[in-house]
Amino acid sequence: MSDATTTATTWLSQAAKDPRVIAASGTLLVSSALYYAYGPSKHPQIPNLNAPYSVVTGHLAWLQEGAEKKCLQERINDAVVASKSYQKCLNMSLPLDYCKIITTDPEIIKYVFETDFESFEKGDTVREQWIEVLGEGIFMSDPPKKKFFFPNKNDKLKKKKNQWKLHRKAASRMFSMRNLKQHMFDCAILSSKETVQKLKELNEIESNQVKGIDISDILGRFTLDSFIEICFGKSVGIVKCAPEKHEFCDAFDESVIQCTYRYFDPLWKAKRFFGFKSEQKMLENEKILNDFVNKLLDLETVLLNCVFKKK
Repeated sequence: MSDATTTATTWLSQAAKDPRVIAASGTLLVSSALYYAYGPSKHPQIPNLNAPYSVVTGHLAWLQEGAEKKCLQERINDAVVASKSYQKCLNMSLPLDYCKIITTDPEIIKYVFETDFESFEKGDTVREQWIEVLGEGIFMSDPPKKKFFFPNKNDKLKKKKNQWKLHRKAASRMFSMRNLKQHMFDCAILSSKETVQKLKELNEIESNQVKGIDISDILGRFTLDSFIEICFGKSVGIVKCAPEKHEFCDAFDESVIQCTYRYFDPLWKAKRFFGFKSEQKMLENEKILNDFVNKLLDLETVLLNCVFKKK
């Protein structure tokens, strides 16, 4: 045996008895096992999204940056466009072995939302991610399946199905053809006139100050203002206060962005538990939304009571 081999053997035997080497080896082994089990996962059949990728967090850091800059949807859309156009589906890799599939194929979208809608349930995970904004109404309730070979004995599941039917029935009455021709159409016309008037005012102001008009912001305000007036019978003046910020409008937009980011972040519950800034802001926005809606509901209740008393 050569001197080099003898030296190496001696060094290895001594290193094997060193606690620091044992601890480092154990840490490396555990880290490798955890990474294999919970690291970002690539889909075996669907190619990854053409976006910045980390071997530790996958696309998560890239998505988080987009959420912080309030351009998450735009960032994802640009990445989809930049990816190979012939791919019908793309995968986003996330920690904890998560895969999120994106598709822009019209046939797949039609199959999910129309052809076999009952089979694609939102599930408890999505409901929990969006509970602060959408609650447990029709947007987050799952429709009943068409076929049951055996009676459903799951009370929790049955309650959700009945809840979907209840909200579906209420929404169908609110957005009926009769209301569409009368109340909804009148609200849309009134909001449109207010929006056009506001654009004229902003155009005169911006022309003098050599600035632009954020048409996306104005149209977003118009949509929200119209929907609130249709649902609650009262305009809250979101368009009228432009370009100044509206508390409810900002809270709603920020909450939607945060809920969207939750969909891609498997660690969002831990962030909520430890009080991360984004989740703390979510609690503040939830209070603003609830207070705003409760005031409108209280006003609507008072008006209805007055009407019934007169009758």
